[in-house]
Order: sequence, then structure tokens, then C-alpha cells
Amino acid sequence: MSSWFWLVLALFAAGLVLGIWRANRPRLVVKIQIDRGEARVVAGKPPDAYLKDVANICRLWNIQDGSITIYRGPHGSRVECRGAQIEPHSQAFANAWEHPIE
Repeated sequence: MSSWFWLVLALFAAGLVLGIWRANRPRLVVKIQIDRGEARVVAGKPPDAYLKDVANICRLWNIQDGSITIYRGPHGSRVECRGAQIEPHSQAFANAWEHPIE
């Protein structure tokens, strides 16, 4: 077999692996920064009901700073909270994303 065949086969295999990897990696849905108790959307477009829930949760537990990042992958959504004040309440933000009150 010619070397062209092996080159085309290797490129096809690399493209297939890259396609599978891209299809299964988590994608950023929304990123929200909390600064002085105010939520600001940095990336994406969250539902208005979720932003209201974030404001209510921050007010309820007096959360002043942190960030919320939501990814969507092949197995559903994942909510990541970063910051000393916000991490203990990460389940509340995850619940609000899955089941907004408003």
C-alpha cells in the first residue's frame, strides 16, 4: 500500500478522535461574577429567573463575592462555585439552575 493511503488513514483517525473529544467535552453555558453582593453576567445568557434566584440566594446568605460557572456536557449541567463565601452554598445555586423559582 502506498504511503498516501496511510497518511489519509492517519488524518481520518485524528479527525475522528478530535470530533469525539469535542462532542463529549463540557461547554460553557454561563458565567456569573458576584462582586459586593451584585451578580453580573460575564459570559452567556442565563434565564432571568435564574438571575433573580442568584440575587435572592446572595441576599439570604450575605454572599459578597465569588463566581458561578455553569457547563453543559453529555451528562447534563454542572454548576461550579468559586470563592470562600459562595462555595458552602453551591448546592443552592445548582438547585436554582435546575429548578428556578420564578
